[in-house]
Amino acid sequence: MEENDILDMLESDDKPYAEVIEKKEEPQSGGKKINLWEETDIPKVKIDPANIHRVDKSYAVLFSNGNNEIPESVQEKIRELVKALSTKGYIFRYGGDSTPFLMKIATDESTIMDMYVPWKKFNKELPNVMPKVFKMSEKAYGIAAHYHRGFPKLPNGVRAILARDVHILLGEDCKRAVSFMITYTPDGCESKDKIDYKTTGNVSFAITIADEANIPVFNLKNDDAVSRLIEYIKTLS
Repeated sequence: MEENDILDMLESDDKPYAEVIEKKEEPQSGGKKINLWEETDIPKVKIDPANIHRVDKSYAVLFSNGNNEIPESVQEKIRELVKALSTKGYIFRYGGDSTPFLMKIATDESTIMDMYVPWKKFNKELPNVMPKVFKMSEKAYGIAAHYHRGFPKLPNGVRAILARDVHILLGEDCKRAVSFMITYTPDGCESKDKIDYKTTGNVSFAITIADEANIPVFNLKNDDAVSRLIEYIKTLS
């Protein structure tokens, strides 16, 4: 499927997204300042789907670490989708990972994106773009702690990366979610009840967060994923 084919399928009349006014919330720790990088006893936060809103055209592309197991045909499909979505004004929430084909997409001038990195200077090869988020919030850490059972025992950097994934999916304030998530796993998993940690891999965490927040997941292992994604996008536009 070529980029122009995807564009043709995406054509529809644009409709504005609803605006949402948010209240500023107190830290989960009750106002006490804590060192999120080092602290392991972080108050857990459960996602409330009723407080999650989609206020912009944005999406996530998340995988397990590395891209050695992602077929070249799937990588090409991702590139075509991102190009097509950029022409429609959709924002790619990029986590700053050094996965080669995602780096190539991120450095393409045609890609519309916001960057969410877990800490400053996370990846020295990153595009010269100011990250939208580079300081993880206590709420993102709390959500990660709730949905990753081994969270307290993980290295500091890994915890920060999981909090970053929460921000990618749920936004700066953890209330402004992406419209959808694109992934690829050998088992085609698209929901938390289908996760097999051996085959789904560490993207299982992102799939769980998406599922809890009612964010549709489209796994490109499945032959009908692109057609379902396009039909879903038409309902948003």
